[in-house]
Amino acid sequence: MMSQTTSTLEQLVSGNHTKTWLLLISVLLSQCSFANDNSPYFDLWYQQPAKIWDHALPIGNGRLGAMVFGGIVQERLQLNEDTMWAGKPTDKYNKGSKQQLEFYRKALFSGDFKTVDDNIMKDFSIDMEPKRSHQTLGDLHINFAHGEQVSSYQRTLSLENAISTVQYQLDGSQYTRQTFASEPAQVMVTRITADTAKAISFNLVLSRPQDNGFETATVRNIGDDSLLMVGQVTQRGGLDPDHGAGVKFYNLVKIVAQGGKVFSEDNRLFVENADQVDIFIAANTNFYSELYQQHTHEQLNAAIGKGWSALKRQHIQDHQALFKRSALVMQTTANSVLATDQRLSKVQQGVEDPAFTALYYHYGRYLLIASSRVGSQPANLQGIWNRHIRAPWNADYHVNINLQMNYWPADIANLSELQQPLFAFIQRLAERGKQRAEHNFGVRGWVSPHATDIWASPWTRATKPHWGLSHVSNAWLMSHMVDSYQFSQDDEFLQSQVWPLLKQVCLFYFDWLVPHPDNGKLVSGPAASPENSYLVEEGGKLVARATTMGPAMDQQIIAQLFKNSLRLGKKLAVDDEFLTQLEQHYAKLSPGIRIDDTGRIMEWFYPYPEAEPGHRHISHVYALYPGNDIHPLITPEFAKAARNTIDFRLQHGGAATGWSRAWMINFMARLYDGQSAKQHLDVLYQRSTSSNLFDLHPPFQIDGNFGATAAIVEMLLQSHAGFIDLLPSLPKQWLNGEIRGIKARGDFELDINWQNGRLVGAHMRAGVSDKARVRYMGKHIQITNKDGEAVPVTHLQHGIVEFRTEANNVYKITMK
Repeated sequence: MMSQTTSTLEQLVSGNHTKTWLLLISVLLSQCSFANDNSPYFDLWYQQPAKIWDHALPIGNGRLGAMVFGGIVQERLQLNEDTMWAGKPTDKYNKGSKQQLEFYRKALFSGDFKTVDDNIMKDFSIDMEPKRSHQTLGDLHINFAHGEQVSSYQRTLSLENAISTVQYQLDGSQYTRQTFASEPAQVMVTRITADTAKAISFNLVLSRPQDNGFETATVRNIGDDSLLMVGQVTQRGGLDPDHGAGVKFYNLVKIVAQGGKVFSEDNRLFVENADQVDIFIAANTNFYSELYQQHTHEQLNAAIGKGWSALKRQHIQDHQALFKRSALVMQTTANSVLATDQRLSKVQQGVEDPAFTALYYHYGRYLLIASSRVGSQPANLQGIWNRHIRAPWNADYHVNINLQMNYWPADIANLSELQQPLFAFIQRLAERGKQRAEHNFGVRGWVSPHATDIWASPWTRATKPHWGLSHVSNAWLMSHMVDSYQFSQDDEFLQSQVWPLLKQVCLFYFDWLVPHPDNGKLVSGPAASPENSYLVEEGGKLVARATTMGPAMDQQIIAQLFKNSLRLGKKLAVDDEFLTQLEQHYAKLSPGIRIDDTGRIMEWFYPYPEAEPGHRHISHVYALYPGNDIHPLITPEFAKAARNTIDFRLQHGGAATGWSRAWMINFMARLYDGQSAKQHLDVLYQRSTSSNLFDLHPPFQIDGNFGATAAIVEMLLQSHAGFIDLLPSLPKQWLNGEIRGIKARGDFELDINWQNGRLVGAHMRAGVSDKARVRYMGKHIQITNKDGEAVPVTHLQHGIVEFRTEANNVYKITMK
């Protein structure tokens, strides 16, 4: 199959590049012949309904989402809306002062760790219980009036079309249910059909869980064909006198049937003997607009007026405009034809199925499209799929890695605009964080805590410093905006959005950093290395402490911030005084990469032993990934120390959670160790993947899905070190494959084809005119333009070739 595909690519590569890979993907799919109609690359499918939530299938349009269970007698759609949050914007919980900050810094420098550990959170943090959480919108149950002894049952999630389908045969009838969440129409729709007349009868119930024993919503009929649920989010037991009252919500469900009878009774809808039924769901909160009720009716009526066929066609076109930008195809096996849960089980037993990784890649991109769209909120700890009133970790925005990990695949997997909700959120966080920076720390710029919520709360809410004392998330978040600029080369985005926020974060650290008495270098703190502790001797015994000055992660992130800001400031020709200060602070910054006597990177300023040697966070290797200051070719000593650090963690049980394992895959990819990267990807499948392919922390936490999706691309393409690295960490088991439409920094889009573990060819589209640097395993490569003419190249170190590109031209890269 691969050789025919390569020939097709060579024939098609001239002309519009987007059409090229779209046609190529259709060729690839047409060559796949299986025992069923499900694609091993683009479909999740099962032969039984989901019995538990973690087995249901997710749909979403960024704002609205649902988990589809696929039940026979009872279908359950667990509903979500991305602004269903308790609480409201407030700064009344901001705590702390510059004087207290200075007191704790002096204590840490003098070695009085106990005083700081015991008291700092009382002065700078609140203990709000229960913390404000994202919440479920509720449940829609469809209770069918037929039996459960069905045949030929199948439920499917088409990643390519973003449609969930349930099919079965019962009493001589073929039943089909299709459900999707439309972004253009801002509604969710289910169509129920049967191939015999008058076969559809059911009742429909809308409900919502209680909050600590209190009802949270009111449901009533509107006429004979609609149900309305209204209410206000609460968080019973919170500090607010109104029980954490949050957004008001309005959820409207309407039935449109062909044939039969539709009526309402006891706050339920009933359908009897229909030929076909469409169920429309529209929901809004007052977070986006005080006209949320009106908007709900308008959206519902517009969708009904458009009709199922037009809605479905528009939905597929909208979804595929994003989804089909990229595709990964790898070799199939006999197990590739199995249902997804059976297939996963085989993979978990160690059976090789490279095409399963292609499915996982497409699923990660699907989940990002479904949970983060322009105008929605950022994907939270569970994307948008949350069945709780009080979710695990509140389904909030943890910004000591988790929110950032959600967006690791966005640029490289060619979904850059899906970061706009994140960037808008950073802007809100910056606005809220200015007041806290000034009032509680006595500094300029803006600050953000280790975790926040939809209200962009800037205050710290933690009882323990080891997991709550972190203020470096502002710089980490800004690295996403900087990196997105590196991918897009959009100067207007840099000038209007990135630079103003970036400069303010630099100003924060100009004022926040203080000289360390040991060497006079600038360090950050008080801080902790998330979420670890070190051991020090107190009273003749070792005690675990968390607070410190100058932990490696802080120093590495701030170094990256200053380095990026210097480069971009010079590009923009900003005022010399600011750049001078930036250069001075960068020069005085205490290094974040320091190697101890064991050959490992030091996590803290001093070489303390770790309280948890196998801790899930490996924050002191940030500079390897997602940072870029450690590279096996450019900084081999640091890369060796990073590997020693990682191996030590693993030897003591590290990477135990799903998201931590995903981080590990990226580490190994960056270290050019494709075999270890694949090994950790396999462990992610084995230990941290549910049958619906959701990542399990446990419980479900979506960052592992997104982190692993990014890692799959990092194994096939890297561009963080100033050159495009082709197949840098290709494992031997991935013998043949193609990946299309992935992005490299510099506004380059690539298609890469390999056979027998070796590069066959790559095609690179240059978005702008610029210099490009490309490497393939240090081997000699040649570059030709779209006319097949050789492009002059300059040979650099490490087998890198440099050449000049022209905007919108396609270049072919092959081995000599």
